[in-house]
Amino acid sequence: PSMMMTFTLKGSTAQEFTQDVEVAGQLLRGVLLSNSLAGDSADVDFEIRDPEGNIFFEKRDAAEAMFYEKTRLAGEYRLLVTNKHWSDSQEVTLGVMVGGSKTLKTEHITDVQEQIDVLDTILRDTQAESTYLWIRQKNHLGVVQSMHSRVLWFFLFDFVALTVAAWFQVYYVKSLLMDRTFI
Repeated sequence: PSMMMTFTLKGSTAQEFTQDVEVAGQLLRGVLLSNSLAGDSADVDFEIRDPEGNIFFEKRDAAEAMFYEKTRLAGEYRLLVTNKHWSDSQEVTLGVMVGGSKTLKTEHITDVQEQIDVLDTILRDTQAESTYLWIRQKNHLGVVQSMHSRVLWFFLFDFVALTVAAWFQVYYVKSLLMDRTFI
């Protein structure tokens, strides 16, 4: 709704609202609900007057009212809610909408089987993508394990080579110092 509100209407009072209608022939529709705060009867009077002051819609002694009327004039429509109970306050909810005359057609309604088929297609696509991502992750894990193995073997080879080179250097320097012969 273009206007939706809940308000408290004290005993023997009235509340007035206005709604602008820009073009004659538009739908003026809405709902009015009232609830007694004291637990008594929740009846209120509700009327809508057109821009000329004529009664456009009227509902007397009602706890709820629904209206769906085509406007005859453009201008300001007055909505009046009256509480005739002298001591009982009412909780009133009013919703009003102007225009919006779109109706639901059969082509707008989809069959349940069509919706199930769409969901089935989405689920199959999701499952295929999930399977693809799982296979990709599995292959990536294999590549990582292979690379880890290669790095480990390279480290061991490098360690052995450096150990042999260090041993050879120590042995060579030791032999130079022990022989005391210089070339």
